[in-house]
Amino acid sequence: MKEPKLYVQQPERALGGFLTDDAYAEAIQSFIIVCTDFVAVDRKRGVFYLAKRIVHSAEGIWLFGGRQRAGETTRESCVRLAKRELGLSLSPASFEYVTMMEERWSWRKLEPHDAGCHTLSHIFCIELSKEEITFAAAHLDPKEYDTTFGIQEFDRARIVAEAVYPRLVYLFDTIFHTV
Repeated sequence: MKEPKLYVQQPERALGGFLTDDAYAEAIQSFIIVCTDFVAVDRKRGVFYLAKRIVHSAEGIWLFGGRQRAGETTRESCVRLAKRELGLSLSPASFEYVTMMEERWSWRKLEPHDAGCHTLSHIFCIELSKEEITFAAAHLDPKEYDTTFGIQEFDRARIVAEAVYPRLVYLFDTIFHTV
C-alpha cells in the first residue's frame, strides 16, 4: 500500500497541546484518534518480534506504537514511540509503511475506563538487528509491557495458535505476502 501523502499548509505553525483526563475522554469518544504502530520483523526468517502489553485496551501480545501527536509526521511518531517504548534511537527512513487499520475499542486504561475510542492506525514495519532486539527487550517500558515476557519471535503458526488479535494475522499475511 502506498503511504498517504502529507500536505502542510503552514509548516512554521506549531500544533499540539495537553488535555485534562476528562477532556481527553470526551475527545476520544467524539473523534477518531490517529495512531502509528510498528512491528519488528525478520523478513528472511518470516517472523515478527512482539511483546506483551499490560495496559488496556490492547492488552496481550501486540506490536509497538501508540497515539500520533498533532504536528508530528507518522515517521516522527514512530521514532518517538520507539525511543519511549524500546529505548531505541532509530531513523525515520528505517520504518517501512505497510497499511492503515481501523479499530473500535470499547474501553481504555485511563479513567473513565468505559470511554472507548475509535482509532485509525498507520502501520509500519522495521527490520531490526539481533542486537537491537536484545537491547529493546532489555529496555521495554515497564508501564506498557510485561518485561519478563520480553520480546519474542512469532511466526504465523504461533500467532494463530496463541490466538492473538486477528489484526496481527492479517498484518503478517500482508507483510509476508502469505495469502
